Amino acid sequence: MKKLSDFIYCHGTGIWLAVAIVLVVLVLGQPASAQQVWAATDTSGNVVGFWNNAPPSPVPTNCCTVMWMTDTRIQLYLNPAPTPEQAYATALAAGLTITSTSTPALNGVYSIGPVAQLNITSIASSIGAGQGFPNGGTTIQWLDAQSVAHEMTPAQFLAFADAVRNYVYQLQLTASTLVSGGAASWPAAAATIP
Repeated sequence: MKKLSDFIYCHGTGIWLAVAIVLVVLVLGQPASAQQVWAATDTSGNVVGFWNNAPPSPVPTNCCTVMWMTDTRIQLYLNPAPTPEQAYATALAAGLTITSTSTPALNGVYSIGPVAQLNITSIASSIGAGQGFPNGGTTIQWLDAQSVAHEMTPAQFLAFADAVRNYVYQLQLTASTLVSGGAASWPAAAATIP
């Protein structure tokens, strides 16, 4: 009768190599997300710091909970939500999607950053004051965020300017509410005009 030791001796090189490979993969091949860490948390359970090997000395009073790197609290600590000011700036940079119900050629994503707002306000004010478009034009070629020109009449431009104004105001109101500790949701970056 063959013994296991005979089998290992005869076929041992392959088996021991396979065992070594499995151990290396299991021990060293663990992704960082599968690691356990020591974490310090605040009174709400939010992570305020973590250590890979062992907690620091002296050990903080709010330490230590063992967590996996995939724990949502660790991920929030590593990738915090943007501040209201950052979210506001990101929304302005992303632009506003305009959909026209009567003129699909106006559909697009338009820039709404500070310079764009200034230009939109200037032209809308000129139309409102009876001066019309620059250079006496009856229409204007307005570029969207991808530099595609969209031809607009005064009425279409005023509807566009109104949509931009309302969206930027909603962004400002949301950011202000969140900064002051209130609850608010960011508006959708889309508006419909005639």
